[in-house]
Amino acid sequence: MTWRSAPAAPAAHLSTRLVAVLLLPLMAAACAQPAPVPTRSTQVMIALPPDVRADDAAWLRQLARAAGSTVHFGANMSSGWAAYRMDCVTQDPDCSQAIDRLRASGLVRAVERDARKSTR
Repeated sequence: MTWRSAPAAPAAHLSTRLVAVLLLPLMAAACAQPAPVPTRSTQVMIALPPDVRADDAAWLRQLARAAGSTVHFGANMSSGWAAYRMDCVTQDPDCSQAIDRLRASGLVRAVERDARKSTR
């Protein structure tokens, strides 16, 4: 005599299928997100042009576009200088290329690496 399991109840089969159908798009969307790009941070000091607020959002976007990296305001310094943190991709671990791009942009009077601070 062989034992057979009873067929699954229709409601249980339907709920399992419904859960699978609802979760599939969510799982696919999670897989479709790009992997985060690893970054390294460097502290810099920037000599600001006249009449620029160091923490202005539009100014920060201009700096980021010119440098090709994320730029975060840190603090106002004396004599028209401000401290910033630049987040650069691992291919530019010390942000040298981003700093060079910022210098070449003409947006700032000067950019210097802040040797007193280091963020890793």
